[in-house]
Amino acid sequence: MPKELKEEIRERLEKRLQEIGEPDLIDKIATEEEATTTEELLEFLRKVGHPALEMEPII
Repeated sequence: MPKELKEEIRERLEKRLQEIGEPDLIDKIATEEEATTTEELLEFLRKVGHPALEMEPII
């Protein structure tokens, strides 16, 4: 997600994540500062324990 977009929606996103019981998820969303390649993204997701890694593939 672009950092600018993440910051623009941060307040609304934090509120919603609190409501669904996932308040730390916002810190698990990568921006271009954390990853610019798929390899970097996967490394970041593993490092932060992103829940997407536990999901069934959709393809």
